[in-house]
Amino acid sequence: MGGPVLVDADPGIDDALALHYLLATGGWDLKAITAVAGNVPLPRAVANARGLAALLGIERDVPVYGGCPKPLMRDLETAQHVHGDDGLAGVFLPWPSVAERPEHAVWVINELARWYSGELTIVAIGPLTNVAAALILDPSLAQRVGRLVFMGGAVNVPGNTPPGVAEFNIYVDPEAARIVAESGMPFTMVGLDATEQSKLSRKQLENLEDSSARSGFTREILDHYLAVYEQSRGREACALHDPLAVAVAADPGWVKLETGNLYVETQGEYTRGKTAFVSQALREESPGLDPQLGLGQVALGLAREDFAGHFVATLDA
Repeated sequence: MGGPVLVDADPGIDDALALHYLLATGGWDLKAITAVAGNVPLPRAVANARGLAALLGIERDVPVYGGCPKPLMRDLETAQHVHGDDGLAGVFLPWPSVAERPEHAVWVINELARWYSGELTIVAIGPLTNVAAALILDPSLAQRVGRLVFMGGAVNVPGNTPPGVAEFNIYVDPEAARIVAESGMPFTMVGLDATEQSKLSRKQLENLEDSSARSGFTREILDHYLAVYEQSRGREACALHDPLAVAVAADPGWVKLETGNLYVETQGEYTRGKTAFVSQALREESPGLDPQLGLGQVALGLAREDFAGHFVATLDA
């Protein structure tokens, strides 16, 4: 499955991996990259997205737009302790040769959804601030987007933000995630239940060719990412969070999907950003629930084992 796609990202090591993977698949018509504050502050996210577009050879065909500089109702909390101060482990990126675009990402999201009404796929791999802001500006966006696939959430597994309840992208802007989930936009959530099963080992990294600038860059940032996992978790393997979301957008068969209702906690002192999921089967036993509120698909695990091997092979192809 392909067609027109917009990637909303907060680059970020795994965002860079996801963009490289998406282009390597050759199956998408990438219309724009929109940047959002998340892993890094917005100016750095925009600079990284522009540098990645130059590295990947798409900067003259795929425009990059800056979006929201902070969550809807909160101060920004970044993940620079994981991705490095610049978000990409200090690895060199080429300087963009195309001028920065002045249009705001929120406007671009709505415009592309009008232009490709019913066809546009949005792959959101950062906090959902830009998508939520676009919905606030024009609620009919929910009916015009073909589908949204977002990386975020944790249902039956621990989160990756203290105290271990919520996944980072949802934790950063839970209000945005709730707006999106409850908007009626068709969505697929690819969270830690699936992405933590899509681990790439250091041995698999050795199979990645570094004969091109883009592959060399990817090897370097993955080397840093693996070192972070080794230091923080004691394992020589890292999760391919954002690349898996891209893969699911093209082929949902990568994951075990269930349909049901998604609820995002925004008020809890300890549960901020927690994603609670009620499957259709359980909903039938809970008659008080609105069957349409937060209705979507959630990935609850991998359906095929060797996503990491597929990821490396796709980059090498």
